[in-house]
Amino acid sequence: MEKGRREFYARSDGQPADYGDRYRALFAVSDAIASHRDLEKLFHELASRLARAVNFDALSLVLHDSATNVMRLHLIELAEALATPITIVLSPDDDPAGWVWQRQESLIISKLSDLERWPRMLERVRPYGFQSGCFLPLTSARRRLGTLVFVSKQAGMYDDADLHFLQLIVNQVAVAVENALAFQEIEALKDKLAKEKAYLEEEVRAEHDLGDIVGESAGLREVLKNVATVAPTDSTVLIFGETGTGKELIARAVHDLSPRKGRTFVKLNCAAIPTGLLESELFGHEKG
Repeated sequence: MEKGRREFYARSDGQPADYGDRYRALFAVSDAIASHRDLEKLFHELASRLARAVNFDALSLVLHDSATNVMRLHLIELAEALATPITIVLSPDDDPAGWVWQRQESLIISKLSDLERWPRMLERVRPYGFQSGCFLPLTSARRRLGTLVFVSKQAGMYDDADLHFLQLIVNQVAVAVENALAFQEIEALKDKLAKEKAYLEEEVRAEHDLGDIVGESAGLREVLKNVATVAPTDSTVLIFGETGTGKELIARAVHDLSPRKGRTFVKLNCAAIPTGLLESELFGHEKG
């Protein structure tokens, strides 16, 4: 988010939000959840609405990647832009978010030194000036998703009252995140299927596009089978047939299925070539 929006995430008087703010925030969160399926938009909207009830300098969504068994910082909403982006990918044992995810217990970090239990995380966050945090497990009815993390540059920002309020909304957030992730997966699968469909259609056209040839007889199927066999080769093909039986269509089909299909198909009226010149016209001649 752009610099200069910190007031968006904290009350101007620096005091905790009152019960009215938090009561309204509960309804605002429910409304945000119902309004968005895109995860990034959903998370931004959640941050903006929770900011009216909870002080934070950053709100992050840390998800467990089951394929690699790591905790991955998936999204982050910041009160102020950072000089360098935050990238965190740690094993559950090296990340307080992983501790929360594993034990399904909330956690309050009151001062930076509390992170000494997780030295790799401490090393990553120290340059950004964060001092305290509140970690809540995101768990749906089907799986443990990850951790929702509020952090502040002020030590001792979060207490049991904050934790109690956030626990009222975290289950709603978990359902919304799971739905948004499912929507993402569905969209990704749709895109993948569309690409595979286009690829397969192209393959079918490349292998079986025989132009204007239409027919189901055994004889024609045998001819088309021979066309598909000979077309990929460099062999010269001689096509026999009575006038009007479609020799040119077969020749064009051979061309269209050959490696030379990108080049021009040139047809000659052999009947118009004098008999004595036929071989030289088709195959060339040497002087002498």
